[in-house]
Amino acid sequence: MQTEVCTEPVQAGGDPLALFCALNRACAQAESPGAAAEEALAVLRDAGFIQAGAVVPEDLESGGAMGDPALLETLQGRASPAGHLVRQRLPTRAAPAAVLCLAGPDPLPAGLAAAAADALALALDRLHLQNQARELHRQAERRIAEVSTIYEIGRAIDSVEIDRLLQIITEKAARVMQAQACSLMRLNPETNALTIAASFGLSEDVVFVTNRALGEGIAGRVAQTGEPMLIVDSHQDPRLQGVPLRPEIGSSMVVPMKDELGRVLGVLSIRRRRPAPDFDQDSLRLFSVFASQAALAISNFELYSSLKGRVTELSTLADLTQALITTLDLNSLLNKVADCIVNVVRFDRCCLFLRDRETRRYVARIVRGYRVDTVGRNPVKPGEGVVGIVARKKMPILETDARNALQPMRGFARALGTNAFVALPVMAKGQVIGVVVADNKLTGRRIHPESVELLTTFVNEAGLALENAQLYEDRELRYQEMNRLATQTDNILRSIASSVVVTDDSGRVTRWNKASEEMWGLPEEEALGLRYSEVIQRFGLPPDACADLLLRMEQVRQTGRPSHAYKLALHSASQPSRIVNALFSPLVDRQGERQGVIQIMEDVTREIRMEAEVVRMRRLADLGQLAATIAHEVRNPLSSIKGAAQLMRNEYEDLAPLQEFVGIIVDEVNTLSRITTDLLDFARPMQMDLQWTRINDVVERTLGFLAPYLEESRVAVHFEGNREVPQVLADPQQIEQVLRNLLINAAQAMPQGGTALLETGWNPEDGSVWLRITDHGAGIPEHKLETIFQPFVTSKTKGTGLGLPIVQKIVENHGGTICVSSRLGQGTTFTVTLPRRPAVSDFPEEIRLESSPAPQAPLPDME
Repeated sequence: MQTEVCTEPVQAGGDPLALFCALNRACAQAESPGAAAEEALAVLRDAGFIQAGAVVPEDLESGGAMGDPALLETLQGRASPAGHLVRQRLPTRAAPAAVLCLAGPDPLPAGLAAAAADALALALDRLHLQNQARELHRQAERRIAEVSTIYEIGRAIDSVEIDRLLQIITEKAARVMQAQACSLMRLNPETNALTIAASFGLSEDVVFVTNRALGEGIAGRVAQTGEPMLIVDSHQDPRLQGVPLRPEIGSSMVVPMKDELGRVLGVLSIRRRRPAPDFDQDSLRLFSVFASQAALAISNFELYSSLKGRVTELSTLADLTQALITTLDLNSLLNKVADCIVNVVRFDRCCLFLRDRETRRYVARIVRGYRVDTVGRNPVKPGEGVVGIVARKKMPILETDARNALQPMRGFARALGTNAFVALPVMAKGQVIGVVVADNKLTGRRIHPESVELLTTFVNEAGLALENAQLYEDRELRYQEMNRLATQTDNILRSIASSVVVTDDSGRVTRWNKASEEMWGLPEEEALGLRYSEVIQRFGLPPDACADLLLRMEQVRQTGRPSHAYKLALHSASQPSRIVNALFSPLVDRQGERQGVIQIMEDVTREIRMEAEVVRMRRLADLGQLAATIAHEVRNPLSSIKGAAQLMRNEYEDLAPLQEFVGIIVDEVNTLSRITTDLLDFARPMQMDLQWTRINDVVERTLGFLAPYLEESRVAVHFEGNREVPQVLADPQQIEQVLRNLLINAAQAMPQGGTALLETGWNPEDGSVWLRITDHGAGIPEHKLETIFQPFVTSKTKGTGLGLPIVQKIVENHGGTICVSSRLGQGTTFTVTLPRRPAVSDFPEEIRLESSPAPQAPLPDME
């Protein structure tokens, strides 16, 4: 059936179909039910059919009437009706029962009211269907957005970092649910407090300061009860009594976030500000989905974090255990164990007690976080206090409420300053070698069984490492003690002035001290390992001396009885001759078993020589006294004899034979006079005029003085003087006397003439000056070298034998030395060494008394 649409104006009394078309066209253009009614009434009014019209509900008291005000007053009984009034029920499903009222001065044409009612009803139904379609479309879009948001959150659960994921959940929930604020609060199981982990629409200040205890406020109650809350009218809701309210908030929802075991992880809150519409049960169900997703994300994160942390902890513990096993230094190991307990097992504080092997008590060796005066101040006996109980019973103690515990746990916790602690035994090979004490005082965290289990696993693994480290430390201490004793023994052997040689049972050298190196000139590294027979062969000793030493060593090794040798003369080809006192003693261990032989040789050469020197000095003193007495007693008679002889020579000049005898007497008296003069010079103390003297100048002056004598003796002296020789503090006249005697001796050693070498030099280290005279005469036999400086010893037909003793006396008075070396058929060398400035103690007493200020003169320039 087709409906014809009329476009021409409809006049009163016109075609009904045209009227119906006009009504349909007018209503179709309306966008609301009220506008449709106005348009329909306007068509009837313009066509002249009515003067007034209205659409009213069947129950006028319900309100919602529309149309001409005068007609509405008539219909409501507030005015008298005028003309004709027609009522027609509207056949529509879009609104409650309504009536179309038409009024005019004349009766309406038949069917006009029904046609107008049908057209208006059709328009109202169309508008209702359009509104329904728009609402369904809006709801569909909302559902699509909700599902899309839930899908996006589900995809992000396993791929987005937890903090970002929770932020996404709050933002998506707020946008989907058209809310102005949303927050997610996580429950801290340690403190039972809620803190905001993510939010939307809240200021940073609010997020930072918001903290709710369990049961406090709306969020705290939801977290405590585990039941969601939908709040529409906060002022009338009895559940909110005592809760501070904010007037700008119109409706809100708070939903708990639970894991699969029903454990509350936190709460998700959302709210709308006025005048936004209130949330309903559908909103609560949708919001619960967001809370479930957030709970799932948190559970997954906690599970993953727990597993990852466990894996990390176990891996770290495995690595640390391996590192601990390879660590032998006990202090380093203890530090590593303490660091691991704090950083890996994550206890705030710890203290490790170790058993002392000597006292059997437990001593605090390493502390982290505790004060030393509160824990581990005194060693602990097994069974004493908490540490002692753990050590004796080999069992851990976990105390979580020490205030209500018995002693000694309560007192120990009070000393630690905490209410919860754990004490574990450190086991190694079934024995308790230590005790670990730990707590979480600083952070206030509970001590979880998982942490105790992890700590137990670690300390059990660390126990073996600690045992090994203790054994290594004990061994190191013993080694250090042995090394100290060995070093002390080496120092003793090196410091002993006597030669110490130790041989093992096979006769090989095992010890060779510094004095042995100096005595024999053989380094320790060369001597060690050699047989004793090989060592003494290197000394170049005569065969009989080698045999004697070998025999003594063998006798001691065989019999175990010590052997002594006093003033044993050893003449080595490579070392100076020595006189030693030797002791050969067996080397035995603590069980008395012989391990070898110890040879101790004390060089007494200097003492023997000093004894000989003392004897010589005594002899010289006696000779000097005798010489002085003889010279004194002889000089006066000689003077009388010489005077008488001279008188006889003058008195009997004519008697030639008598003159000859008188001349002999005078000559012999002169000879005796010179001898007595030499004797007096040797016997009396020498007076020294010390002054800074250039040795080279003294040499040149002496050579000039002796030039005629040397020329007559056909001896040429070759002088090699070092021009850098410094001045010395000496008596130049006495030094000239020394040179004259030595040069005359050199000339007399070469009766056929020859060449002598005179050298001067100095030692830069101590500033001493030396001069050396070498002749090429016959040389001096070795057995006479020791007597040439003795008075009255001479191999010449002339002279008293006092020349060299006087030379030696002058040199020694200057604090110097004189040495002689000679080879038969090659010549002799005399070497005189003088200190640059002799000490006062170098002078004989009689010289010191007269000349002590002189050595203190300032040193001259060393030009």
